[in-house]
Amino acid sequence: MARRITRDPDFRSTAERRTFDKLAADLPDGWGVAHGVSWTVLDADRRQRSGEADIVVVAPEGICTIEVKGGVIRRRGTKWYSTDRAGRTHDIRDPSNQALASSKLLQAKLRSIGIRGGEHAHAVVFPDCTPDVVELGMDLDGGVLVDGKAFDDIGAHVTALLRVERPRPRLTSAEIERIDRLLEPDWSLGGDLGLEIGRVRKDAARLSDEQHRALKALAGVPRVVVRGGPGTGKSVLALRSAADMAAQGGEVLYVCYNRPLADAQARAAHEVAHLRVSTFHELCERWAEDARLELGPRPPRGDRTATSAYFERLVDTVVGEMPVPDGERYDAIVVDEGQDFTQEWVALLELALADESSRFHVYLDDAQRIYNTEAEPVTLDGAVDWPLTGQQRTAADLARSIATFLGDPEPDCRLAGGTALEIVEVESAAEIPKALSRLLHTLLGERGVDNEDLVVQTGVAARKSAVWGEKLGNVTLRGRDPDSHEAPPPLRHDEVRVETIHRFKGLEAPATILVEIDPSTKADLRTLVRIGLTRAQTYAAIILTPDARAALQAG
Repeated sequence: MARRITRDPDFRSTAERRTFDKLAADLPDGWGVAHGVSWTVLDADRRQRSGEADIVVVAPEGICTIEVKGGVIRRRGTKWYSTDRAGRTHDIRDPSNQALASSKLLQAKLRSIGIRGGEHAHAVVFPDCTPDVVELGMDLDGGVLVDGKAFDDIGAHVTALLRVERPRPRLTSAEIERIDRLLEPDWSLGGDLGLEIGRVRKDAARLSDEQHRALKALAGVPRVVVRGGPGTGKSVLALRSAADMAAQGGEVLYVCYNRPLADAQARAAHEVAHLRVSTFHELCERWAEDARLELGPRPPRGDRTATSAYFERLVDTVVGEMPVPDGERYDAIVVDEGQDFTQEWVALLELALADESSRFHVYLDDAQRIYNTEAEPVTLDGAVDWPLTGQQRTAADLARSIATFLGDPEPDCRLAGGTALEIVEVESAAEIPKALSRLLHTLLGERGVDNEDLVVQTGVAARKSAVWGEKLGNVTLRGRDPDSHEAPPPLRHDEVRVETIHRFKGLEAPATILVEIDPSTKADLRTLVRIGLTRAQTYAAIILTPDARAALQAG
C-alpha cells in the first residue's frame, strides 16, 4: 500500500477520487500518491512556466504524472469532449498533452533544485469508458492510456511505466522526502524571529561603532584593566584595540584562554599586519619548544585527564623557567578573558614586553571565572581601571528576562528588542533530545531562523553529551571532533552548530539553546548558565530537568 502524500484531497470529480484511492491501495510499499498539485519553473529565457497534475506518483524508481478525465470521452482531431452521466457535453483540454507537458515541467522543476535521478513517465486515465476503436492516436500509445477495462490493474500499469529494463539512478530516500514536502507543503509564514535577528544585528553593529570611538581614549594609556559584564563588548573591543595598536607600528600580541575564541579572532584579524592571535597555552608550547624544554609527548586529544595534566605541567614549567624567546618581544599585549588567567601567567606575559614603554591591556569579568577558580583574581600594577557598563550584545527583552531567571540585577541595556528567555522543562535527561528536536523544528522551520545563526550549547563534555553529533529530526548537531584540534567544517543547510558552554565562552550568536545542564558540574552552575545564555544576541532558550532547575534556584 502506498502512502497518501496529500492528507486532505479536494477532488473535483468522482473519477479523480476513484483513481487516487485505487493507486494508494494497489501501489507498492514505499511509493507515494499526491493529488491536485501545481508548481512553477523558469525556462531558459527566465520566463515563468506553470505546471499541474491531477495525480503524481512518487517512487524510488521515479515519478509519474497522471491526468484523469471522467465521463464518456470523445475526440475530433485536436478537439476533446467529455459527456457526463446527465448527458451534458463539455469541452476539455487535450489530456495526453496535459500529462506530457506536466511531466516535462515537473522534471525541470526537480532538476532546478538538484534532483536528477529516477524515470519520468506520464499517463492518462479514462475510468468511465472503454474505447471501441483500434487507433486512438499516437499520443495515447506506449502505455499512456488506462481505460475502464484496465482500471483494475492501474497499480501494475503505473509500476511498469517506472520499472524499465535500463533504469536511471534511483531517487534517494532524502530526495523522496523532499519531493513529498514540495507536493504537500506544511509551513507557516511566521519568520518573526528571523526578522528580529536581522534587525537586532544591524542595531548592534551601530552600537559597536560608538563604543569603538569611546575606547580610542585608552589608546595612549600604557597599562589598563578593562572590566565589564557579559555582553559589554570586551572581546570585540580587545581585538579592535589590538588591531589599532598594530596599525600604529610595532608588534602586538592578542592572547586569550579559549581556542574557539582565538580561532574566531584570528579569522577576524587575518589581514592585520604585525598582530599575532594566540591562546596562552599555545604561546607556552611555542616558547617551550624554542627553549627545548622536555615535556614528553603530547597526549591524544581524546584523553582529557592526560591532556589536562600535560598543559598544567607545560604552564608550570614555562612559568618557572621564564623562557621567553628573544624573537617574541611585543610593543603591546592585549589579554582577553583575563579572569581565567593567573597572576603568574600575567607576570610571564609582562616579560615578553619589548620595553618599559610597551602597552599592556587586560580585559576581564571576575563574575565569569570558570577556569583557575582557586587562584586569586589578577591585578596589574600601575594600571588604570576602566569599567564597561552598557550591555551591548544581548537585546533588552532577552537580557532582562535572563537576569530575572537568574536573580541578577536588571542590566543596563543599550540594544532594544529581542525575545524573552524561553524555558523548556522536561521530566528527565532522557527527554532532552526530543525536546531539543521540537525546538529546532520550530525555530528553523516556522520562525525563520537561519541554521548558521543558531548554536546549541551543552553543559557537559562532548563525549558525555546525548545530542553531540546526533541527528534530531531533519537536523544534525555538528561540532568539533573531540579527538581533533581542527575546527569543525562549515555547516550544511541541515546542520546546526553544537559546542560546550565552556568552549563557547567569549563568543556570541544571534540565537542559542542551552541543554544538559549538569547540577554536579565543578563550575558554579549559575555562573555557567549565565555565561551560556548571555552568548545570545536576540533569542535564548534553556531546557531544564527538575534537578537542574532546583540546583539553579538553590544556588
